[in-house]
Amino acid sequence: MKKIGILSILIASFMFLTISVDAQNGKKLEPIPNLTETQKADIQKIRESHKKEAKPLREEIKELNKKHNELMKTYPADMTAINDNLKKGADKKLNLVTKTAKMHQDVKALLDDDQRKWYNENRLIPKRKGKQKGNK
Repeated sequence: MKKIGILSILIASFMFLTISVDAQNGKKLEPIPNLTETQKADIQKIRESHKKEAKPLREEIKELNKKHNELMKTYPADMTAINDNLKKGADKKLNLVTKTAKMHQDVKALLDDDQRKWYNENRLIPKRKGKQKGNK
């Protein structure tokens, strides 16, 4: 009897977590309201172009992070190599963030005032639920 109760609780918990994750994903992917077909097509082109530009940068950043981890494992550490690697990583990250900001500006240029307001509130600054983590 106890096994059935525990099994029921586990199944209910799993179902709750699945629904919770789906709801979060649905919110994240909520479309911009009242888009025309032209706006949809233009935004899709902008996003696809950004993905093509961003993918190699993300791969380079990932490789630089791996290299950093390897450099940090050595003793004594080659601080010149670590600093050079960090500078390369910072440059790549800055480039990626700049391209992402431009993509957002390009999308917002296609929107009317109401759509832009929605975009700013829902896409650029995601709403966080619960207590924020951090030093207190």
